[in-house]
Amino acid sequence: MKKKYLILIIGILILPKNVLATAGWLSKGTITSCNGQTYGSHGDGHWHVAEQRGNRWYATGNPLNGNPCQGATNYNSNSNNNNQNTNSNNNYSNNNVQEPIEDTRSSDTSIKEIKINDSAIEINNDMNYETKQEIAKIEITLNDEKATVEFEKEKKLEVGTNNYTFNVTAENGTTNNYTISIKRLAVSNNKDFEIFYKDKKLTINKIDKTIEKIDVDSKTKIVKFNYTLNDKNAKIEFTGNDNLKTGENKIKVIVTAEDGSQDTYTIIADKTDVIVEVLATIITICLIIACPIGLIIYFRKEKRDKQKLNKILYGDRS
Repeated sequence: MKKKYLILIIGILILPKNVLATAGWLSKGTITSCNGQTYGSHGDGHWHVAEQRGNRWYATGNPLNGNPCQGATNYNSNSNNNNQNTNSNNNYSNNNVQEPIEDTRSSDTSIKEIKINDSAIEINNDMNYETKQEIAKIEITLNDEKATVEFEKEKKLEVGTNNYTFNVTAENGTTNNYTISIKRLAVSNNKDFEIFYKDKKLTINKIDKTIEKIDVDSKTKIVKFNYTLNDKNAKIEFTGNDNLKTGENKIKVIVTAEDGSQDTYTIIADKTDVIVEVLATIITICLIIACPIGLIIYFRKEKRDKQKLNKILYGDRS
């Protein structure tokens, strides 16, 4: 008989032990979910698959040893009156919600200064700039040194409106796009002009680009001209009009229109030789002096000849 009892006791000891579910509903503060399944505990350390009935959760199936969601990557916890939270972006650890980390990086994308062709423009939502230049050179300065800006430093402009866009990125990645309306004004190609030397208007030949020849004396070192331009924005320049040599000198007249186009004309300046000038002066003086003397001699000779003729015709009456 003792042998039978011993065998029964050994059999009971070696049989598998199943933990039975505890009766009653699960503790609200233990309700968790992971991998698409909800679990809870009575608070006695045993966990169960949870089933909601009304406003309460109940254990179903066999009990589990430990929290099955502990360490799961998609672990969610619910501690608010059986309302299950399924937001996978919230991280939980030991049933405590972790507060999101505050981003302290700057979101400043504001502009401190913009210069176009060295001229500062007003910073606003409707930025405009006008120029006659073909190229716009842009400089941009931001208020936040940690922000970055992407822009073209030089932009070729067409006549009319040109939209210039650039992007600013803040330290925290916030972006902002800006646009400047740059208007290139039309420019003139007018190169018409008049030129004068010693108050005399010189003739201009636009076909062969020459101007009427001038004569200058031997003492002239620099030839100065007066001129008028039809377009006030055009310019005129002279080269070769100084350090003149005896004889012919080529003087260049360069006319530049507002749009940068040019015409170049040539003037021949004939400088007199000093010797020739002296001789001419002497001859002139001699002629001035000789003419009266010659006339006196001529008239005296005429008078004597007339007297001789009278003697021959009428004889001596003295």
